[in-house]
Formats: sequence, C-alpha cells, structure tokens
Amino acid sequence: MFWWHRFFKKPEEINDFFIYEDFVEPLVETKKRLFATGCSFTDVYNYSSPWYKEFKYTTSWPEEVIKQLRGDWSFYNGAGCGLGNDAICATFFDHVTRVGNPDFVMIQWSGAGRVPIGYPKDCKLNKTLHLDPIAWYNSQHSKKDMFQNPEWRHDQAAILAWSNKYKKIYYPHRHIKFGIDNWYKNIYIVQDYCKMHDIPYIFGQGINTLQTTSREDNYMIMEYIENHHMYDQIDQDKFIGWPTLLDGFCFGEYFKKNPELIIGELDTHPNNDGTIKIAEWYLEKVKENYENFIR
Repeated sequence: MFWWHRFFKKPEEINDFFIYEDFVEPLVETKKRLFATGCSFTDVYNYSSPWYKEFKYTTSWPEEVIKQLRGDWSFYNGAGCGLGNDAICATFFDHVTRVGNPDFVMIQWSGAGRVPIGYPKDCKLNKTLHLDPIAWYNSQHSKKDMFQNPEWRHDQAAILAWSNKYKKIYYPHRHIKFGIDNWYKNIYIVQDYCKMHDIPYIFGQGINTLQTTSREDNYMIMEYIENHHMYDQIDQDKFIGWPTLLDGFCFGEYFKKNPELIIGELDTHPNNDGTIKIAEWYLEKVKENYENFIR
C-alpha cells in the first residue's frame, strides 16, 4: 500500500461526506423516472415533528404526482430536511452524473439564507449548517425554542454572539444581495441544463425566498428580486407562484394562511393534505406546459 493511502480514503469509505450514501449502479429502466428534490417539504419521511410526535406522513408529493402522469413512472427523491439551494442544486447534478438524465424534473427550492458550510455527521436537525444570522436569531427567540434541545444548548451563546456580529458587518444589504444572487444562480443553472437536454421541468418555492425580521427588509428583498438582471431569465410559466414575494406565493406562506394544511400551530410543515396540495400545484403546471404527460 502506498503511503498516501493512510491519509486519503476511497470515496466508498467516506460516504458520510456525500449527499448520497447508497446510490445503486445505473440500471436499464423500463419505467420513466421523475427526479424530485427540495427540503423537508419534500423529504417528508425523514422529518419527524418535535412538537407532534404522533403525526406520521403517509405520502409525499412526488408519489402523488406520478399517480397522475401518463405511463409507468418511478421517482427518485433527492430531498433532505434543512437543505439550502446550493445543496438542492448539487443533488440534481449528483443524480444526473451518477444515474443519468431523468424524464421529468420537479424541484422545490428552499430559503436563500440556507447556505451550506458543512455536513455534520451527528447533526440531527439539519443536513446543512446555515450561514443565516436571521434564521439563527429567530430560532433562538421563537416559541418553538429549538435551541433548548440539550444537543444544541451548549452552543447557544456562541451562535447568538456570532449572529449579532455577522449582522453588524453584512446585514441587511450585503446579506440580501448575496442570498438573492445565489438563489437566482441555482434556479438558472438547473433550468438551463434541463433546456439544453430537453428535460421537462417544473419549479416551486417551498419556504420564503429569504427570511428577514422587518417589513423594510422585506421590501428591499422584493425590490431586488424584481429588478434583478436575471428576473427575465427565469421561465415564469414553469415556476409555481412566481414571483414568490411579489404577486406570487411560496408554499410555506400559503400553508400558514390555511391551517387545515399544516401539522399544527407549533409546526407549519404541511400535513398529508398539505403534501397532496403541493402535488396538485405541480400537476397544474404540468397540465399547462406539458399536457401530454397527464393521464
């Protein structure tokens, strides 16, 4: 064995650092394949509500979608609880480079503040650490009080101090610009790949494009989205609720206004009816843009 084998492991030996841990070898499929990805709104079976232990998911929106597509379909769900848009984009390209191009792509985009700075092996709350002081701060002071969890309590003071320091340096203007630029970039990259390879696609926005704490900052975000140089580069006809913070909507905000579609007052994740509602939104866009795919 060469000396460098002591320091560098083979990829199959360090699966903890990869998004996909158990990819099968590409197979010759007789079914058409839907690729879906997103955050916890899509990765429902790996989400367990800490406030409503009795609640269980019985379906996911990709499952509901393929029931209404013409022909014989399977789906691959590349989503992960807490994933940001960089990681969501990465799941797509990891799939196409390992397995091949799917027959349909449906992506539920996440918050622009969820910038991955690591994939901690023992992190049970999220698969990514978020470079988002607003999200950290809100979690600290929300009624959900996520950081009272003993696993996180020892980091509470350090996280809050770092968050406040970060906000003084970068927030709001630079933070907003970076977040929205990055959001547009990820959407455009996947959209462009699908167009180049003639892959049908539908996008939607799961949670707020960028979470802030003041009305003034929200107006700043909306103005930056609307006046962004990439605004007209996004295929709006294939994006559910576009533009998400102007005249459109994101899934999460819709659910907050329709409590019968969420798990409960303390947990605004979609329940099973909410999950079916997401599927209906995707299917409406399929019918508008790719009617021949509908049964």
